[in-house]
Amino acid sequence: MNPYIIEGVTLVFYNGERERLTVVESKEISRHPRVIREQILDKFSTMANPPVDVELKIRWL
Repeated sequence: MNPYIIEGVTLVFYNGERERLTVVESKEISRHPRVIREQILDKFSTMANPPVDVELKIRWL
C-alpha cells in the first residue's frame, strides 16, 4: 500500500449533518484507509448522536 497523509476528516451523522474535524498532526500512514475509518468510528461511538460514516480527504505520496 502506498503511503498517504490525511488532510481532512468529516464525520457524517444519521440525520445528514456533517462535522469537520481539525487535523492536528499530519504524518505518513501506510495502513489501509478503511482501517483508519473504522478506528475513527469506534472512537466517536460513545457520542449521543454517533457518526455513521467518516469521509477522509487523502493526499497520496
